[in-house]
Amino acid sequence: MRLQTSAVCARSWQLTGKRADAEWSSESTRETSLCEVVNADFYIVQTGCQWRLLPQNFPPDITVQRYLYAWRDSSAWQTINHVLLMEVREAAIRNLAVGPVLNRPRLPSETP
Repeated sequence: MRLQTSAVCARSWQLTGKRADAEWSSESTRETSLCEVVNADFYIVQTGCQWRLLPQNFPPDITVQRYLYAWRDSSAWQTINHVLLMEVREAAIRNLAVGPVLNRPRLPSETP
């Protein structure tokens, strides 16, 4: 069974993938998906889980920890979080703009 608690959607990964990948672009080969590493990092941050208790469907805990610490030290993690926050805010604004106005308070001039 795959945990979906902190899964980054495809659109969000398109926004953050370049930033996450930039830190490790000098590596010749990569065996671990950076998307899975970011998912594992979000899981750790959201749940407060200990590194050693990271579920088996994520990359090894030492790998996830290594990436998170490198991203934190280079400010890439802050950038990733900021990009995702802006995406969520823009989506909320779009949904608010097109959503119906159901229970808005009436103005005094609108009362029957």
